[in-house]
Amino acid sequence: MPDNLQQQVKTFFEQQEVKTALNEIAQKYFKNENQRIFLYYFDLVKTGQNNIDDILKFLINKMKLDVDVALNINEELFDKIFADAYYYLAEFYEQVQRQRMAKYIETVENPKLHTDFPPASRAGSQGNKETFSKQGLKAHDLEKKYKEFIKSSLYQNAKNIEDEMEKKLSVDLAEFKNIFYSSINAADKVKVIGALFAIFKTGIKDFFKDDNRYEDFLNNFLLKKDLQEAKDFSQNKIAEKYIVLFIRLILEKKLKLDEQDSALVGIVLGSLAKQASNEEFADIAYGDEINNKFVWENL
Repeated sequence: MPDNLQQQVKTFFEQQEVKTALNEIAQKYFKNENQRIFLYYFDLVKTGQNNIDDILKFLINKMKLDVDVALNINEELFDKIFADAYYYLAEFYEQVQRQRMAKYIETVENPKLHTDFPPASRAGSQGNKETFSKQGLKAHDLEKKYKEFIKSSLYQNAKNIEDEMEKKLSVDLAEFKNIFYSSINAADKVKVIGALFAIFKTGIKDFFKDDNRYEDFLNNFLLKKDLQEAKDFSQNKIAEKYIVLFIRLILEKKLKLDEQDSALVGIVLGSLAKQASNEEFADIAYGDEINNKFVWENL
């Protein structure tokens, strides 16, 4: 492990403003023993034993905080403390893990990211699917973009509340839908995408079947755009193309994601659908190697 990276992390945590900010957040949100547990997490980040990307998961699963409170703390931590240090803290953690693995295996492999890159990309919208290992420079660029996306705070925060969302979905569908649609109206990117992750791990079409809010939203959009399409929608409201259109509109119009980030969310959703044997939704987005970008499938 390069000494300069280890020293960089050590120096960062020794800064008085970092210590003060951590203590202020601990005192603001926790009492007594929980303050010590909260601060101890960052002692282990400092040594590479805890991952900076897992803070939200720690707050929800270990500290048993409400999702909204955990999101507030996580946002405050990154805004006040970790924004400029994130990349070398994350890299330091990965290096420590590789060093540990080296004690047990002869060839050290790169640690997997939270979501592996889906194995298929396409050379244009009509091209055949091929693995990235068979592609050239542009495929490498696409893989790099994907890995950067799943290291982003948006993806990480959404992924960290995925289990909580899935639990709410399984326990009370009506309440989950209220949360989902209110989050859309509030343009809460993390909650909406976290909810979509949960939906795509379960029954996608079942979720949207007989859903008045979904139907009203799309019907209003289609009536302004194409009357024939609106008529077709009324005959088959949970067709794949309409569900995907709804998701794109939510991501791009409501959450203001650009087309690239929207398609990257689509890549993840497709991967989750495939894992859940919802093959119909497995290829809703893909890597276009000709234009070197991620795009949605034209359904």
